[in-house]
Amino acid sequence: GLIGDDQPVTASTAILLCIRNELPFRIIRNLEPMLEGIHASGYGERFHLYLLSDTSDPDLAASEEALFSALIASWRDRIAVSYRRRTVNVGFKAGNIREFCDRWGSRHDFAVTLDADSFMPADAIIRLVRIMQVDPKLGILQGLVVGLPSTSLFARIFQFGMRLGMRSYTIGSAWWQSDCGPYWGHNAVLRLEPFMKHCRLPVLAGGGVEERHVLSHDQIEAALMRSAGYHVRVMPREDLGWEESPPTLLEFMRRDLRWCQGNMQYWRFLLLPNLKPVSRYQLVLAILMFIGSPAWIGLLALATIALVWWDPATIMRADAGSALLAWVIVMWFSPKIAGALDVLLSPEERRAFGGAGRFTVNVVIEAIYTILLCPILWFSHTIFLFGLLFNREIGWIGQ
Repeated sequence: GLIGDDQPVTASTAILLCIRNELPFRIIRNLEPMLEGIHASGYGERFHLYLLSDTSDPDLAASEEALFSALIASWRDRIAVSYRRRTVNVGFKAGNIREFCDRWGSRHDFAVTLDADSFMPADAIIRLVRIMQVDPKLGILQGLVVGLPSTSLFARIFQFGMRLGMRSYTIGSAWWQSDCGPYWGHNAVLRLEPFMKHCRLPVLAGGGVEERHVLSHDQIEAALMRSAGYHVRVMPREDLGWEESPPTLLEFMRRDLRWCQGNMQYWRFLLLPNLKPVSRYQLVLAILMFIGSPAWIGLLALATIALVWWDPATIMRADAGSALLAWVIVMWFSPKIAGALDVLLSPEERRAFGGAGRFTVNVVIEAIYTILLCPILWFSHTIFLFGLLFNREIGWIGQ
């Protein structure tokens, strides 16, 4: 309520776009509307776009060089744009941003982090920057991320489910996590001075190269920012930014396993000094997200073996079993149930989703999709976690 559209933008903000082996013309397609919006706002001189490339493919590197040079030239008199490519991507994305911090970080107050597949409109960026200006204790402000429109059926159903569940989940978590909120690594604004001072990630002792660098850097950075006394908050609004969802099941599983590998490094940080209890809990939750998969597979296997040897009634009464199953399903689907009720109770939302009838059919389709997807992911995580014990790793690549 304190922040109006007339509040001047006085801070200097770097917009950081991290790229690795992506198609440059698709990146430019997402950037142009954002740059035009910033220029139209009259605050172009307050922003500087940095194209931070870790591209290793020589053909894509040459294409980047040509297309980004043209982009820089076309925006020269309106908004500053810089491009640099690292030949060795030490530390992956976190290392990419750290290199920016060491080189240019001291020139700017804030940094907006973007992935190659994410899009943020100019008014969303300016709104987040205004909030950061007003509250000097705010270290990271994360916007809710929504899936970009897609022609892939897999992505469309997944995005519909995320749209149903993510807003209610984030509103709830913003309430209980409060100033110890999440950071998802993109579509967010960082306060650069404390980020550079307190959020440098350690290099871990370990076997493989990937083991030594923190892969899922974002939640660790949020925990370090909060332990330094700065607030980390999320804004659960759906107009602050978008990202592309994986178009196929294989791409989805590959992304999921990258997250799995990254989150499994978190156990090393659980006993870091000065972390807030909520930060430790978030790290535990991130580990449990994937450890839960072998637990479900184990439960399935044990239950099947038990059925062969014993009558189910000797293990659990039928009514207690039914009640437990209903409780688990309600818990599991509660964010989506809350999201669906939210839509059905609002005439505007119902219209936006194509009416109550079509919306309800879509909810049923998405529920079936989730029920089918979960066991596939459980098996995938379980096999991968077993492989991790023997130093099996997955590459950190673009989709």
